Amino acid sequence: MSSKPVGRSKTMPRSFRRKRPPGRGASVSAILVAGLLVSLVPATSALAQDAGEDAAKAQAAEHGFEAGDVVVRARMSGVLPYDVRSHIDVIGGRVDVPRMVLPDMDVSYFLTDRLAITGQTGALKTRFSVRDTIFGDIDVGSVWAVPVGVSFEYHVLPDARFNPYVGLGAVATWYTGAKSASPLVKDFRVDPQLSPVFRVGLDVRMTETWFANTEMRLVLPPTQVLTNSGVTARTDVKSLTLGFGVSYRF
Repeated sequence: MSSKPVGRSKTMPRSFRRKRPPGRGASVSAILVAGLLVSLVPATSALAQDAGEDAAKAQAAEHGFEAGDVVVRARMSGVLPYDVRSHIDVIGGRVDVPRMVLPDMDVSYFLTDRLAITGQTGALKTRFSVRDTIFGDIDVGSVWAVPVGVSFEYHVLPDARFNPYVGLGAVATWYTGAKSASPLVKDFRVDPQLSPVFRVGLDVRMTETWFANTEMRLVLPPTQVLTNSGVTARTDVKSLTLGFGVSYRF
């Protein structure tokens, strides 16, 4: 009989096999996920902080008007005379007041975020003519008008992109460089004027410093007096000015 050597069995009893603790794989996965989330918290907080800082910077960069601001506006304006009434002694007739184009500019200094004081000036070449006189229609000539105005502005929405404002003030106008255009007119002059002015405008913010601007002005001048060789023409006229341009804030 052959006998088999007695030794350790290569197959361990099932009861002695090492078993994996239940749930160990799930625990490891949970630990990894938790670690990943913890590592993401600082990055998320940093991103949120950066976004908050960027929003704050953007909000600060787009602030509206405030005390101490200086705003310079430049416009091209159309002058529309209306309600014209005139009287010419000796020769009769009426004064014709044409529509004109006026380049003008103003400078505003903000006393508060809503209240500003504004100085305004421009130059306008004005032509005078009279109609229906005993000599027919006469082209009197041209003269340069130099208006200088001061007014107070109230800004309704100084922090908004669309900021309407109203103004009230006075404008003084001097006339110089009179040039006759007819042999019947040897020399003429126009008396200076002081007129109240009402202003309504809108500033539209395009960048931190640049704005689009539109403004309407109502000027109510006193009787305008034009004299030539003993003939006096008196004219009462109201004028509405509508302008478009740009503004720059310093």
